[in-house]
Amino acid sequence: MTTRHIATLILCAAIAGCAAEEDVTILAEIATDPYKPLPGHAPELTATVTGDGSPLRGAIVTAEAQMGDTIVEPVTLTEGDDGVYSTSDLVMPDEGDWTVVLSVDSSDGAASFEQDVTVTCGAERTVGSECCESANCAAGLWCDANLCSDQPRPVGEACETLDQCIAGLWCQDGACSDQPRPNGTVCDESAQCLSAYCVEGVCIDPPWSILGKGDGSPGSVGWTDVLSVGLDGVTDLAFNPDGDNELWITCANTDSLHVVHNPGEPNQTQEGYFDSSRHFLEEVIALSFGDNTTFATCGDTRNTYDDLYFEQMDFMGPVLWPSIEQDFKIYGPSAHEAHLDMLHSSPECMGIAAAGGNTFFTFNGYDKVLGWYDFKEPHPDTPTGHGGEDHSDGKKWVFEDVPLTRVDGVPGHMVYDFDTGLLYVADSGASRVIEVDTSTASWSGALQSWWGDGTLEKLTGTTVVEIVQPMDGIVTPSGLALHDGVLYISDHATGWIHAYTLDGEHRNSLDTGFGPQAVGGITAGPDGKLYIVDMANDRVLRVDG
Repeated sequence: MTTRHIATLILCAAIAGCAAEEDVTILAEIATDPYKPLPGHAPELTATVTGDGSPLRGAIVTAEAQMGDTIVEPVTLTEGDDGVYSTSDLVMPDEGDWTVVLSVDSSDGAASFEQDVTVTCGAERTVGSECCESANCAAGLWCDANLCSDQPRPVGEACETLDQCIAGLWCQDGACSDQPRPNGTVCDESAQCLSAYCVEGVCIDPPWSILGKGDGSPGSVGWTDVLSVGLDGVTDLAFNPDGDNELWITCANTDSLHVVHNPGEPNQTQEGYFDSSRHFLEEVIALSFGDNTTFATCGDTRNTYDDLYFEQMDFMGPVLWPSIEQDFKIYGPSAHEAHLDMLHSSPECMGIAAAGGNTFFTFNGYDKVLGWYDFKEPHPDTPTGHGGEDHSDGKKWVFEDVPLTRVDGVPGHMVYDFDTGLLYVADSGASRVIEVDTSTASWSGALQSWWGDGTLEKLTGTTVVEIVQPMDGIVTPSGLALHDGVLYISDHATGWIHAYTLDGEHRNSLDTGFGPQAVGGITAGPDGKLYIVDMANDRVLRVDG
């Protein structure tokens, strides 16, 4: 910056009638450091004013600026110590080479000075350098109070990456934001997410959103009619882990199994397998696939052979089947010819859950107790185990301290968590869902078994926790599905489906619109969607979210 002295006035000292005259030299200079004005901003301007080399006090000092035809009106500087005057009010609006005119008026005289000042925002400025905006700063820096900074940025400041923002904020559309984050955005806690769900540092939809994200009304989700023809008395359904997108369905009125390939897709096909014996699939109400290329079913019957006989023989229980569909075609035509085993201590069996190998838990409705079966090996009296009659190696137990209450014709489903070893049971007649830890049980005695039907024993000391209690509002829990750590429960009495954590915390609900006395079995498919039995209308639907 260059300073030019415009004028020095010769003053007459009023001494002895102006007997003498004395020149007083007034000088004023703007401090060039740190005065680096930015367009539209006014850093402090400081000027040192002297008269004959000494601080000039009591002067009126003003400053104005000019660039071409643009003139900034004068501002008055405030006097400080030792002839230093300052102001923060001189604003030069545009970049360019300006002339600042400093005017001094004092009792010793008056003078004006010009000083050239370059006003610029600059570029690639380092930490601590002046800036107008973040674009003036070097990469990774931002403009904070007109100084380039490397500190985290507040809401509204430009950003390129999340780590440039203050902790708790995120970089949304190029600016630091405190708004909820969409799916796929990094997060530290669920409260930061629009979905209110943060897993492994990323916002995602919670698993219970398969029941929808709306108000829980039937219209808040999409629906696909998977199968609504050829079913009579539909009760339960499950996907076959040994098949290729196979959905298996049970029908009580026709003692049958139905296999749907590619359910809900344009290339969907289905097959039906019927039991002409009126025994093995009699009033079948539930099924569960194991991990041993097998599955098991049980029926809500006391063995009347579909009312062919008036006598209730009670010679009923779970049936073991091959999970390879082709076996039903090879050993048919009646489905019972493909069965691998059967044990007979659970008449009015309302639910079943695979527990590893050929072991299964059962809802023993007639005896109102939890059962446990180990089929061991398939029938030894046939070459392949199909269609035999030897059940002698079977093992059966009842947990006498796990009471269950049956509702006629309503599935009371069960699901076993292989990760924790805990069993979940829809105790339909008691309006509750229980968590059962069978590992704490011990032998308490033997019971009379059917001849040739293996052994039957009692266990006690089971640990039972009500994760959904009667006062929680579910009237008749029926279907259960465990998916991604969430337990889905269908309420047969109301037509609603509810989502709970395994700690018993409610997370979501959906009104199916099926009405009361309708919804039965539910299962989660390999596509992550929920499939539901509508018992009242003999159909299977998929919730599309």
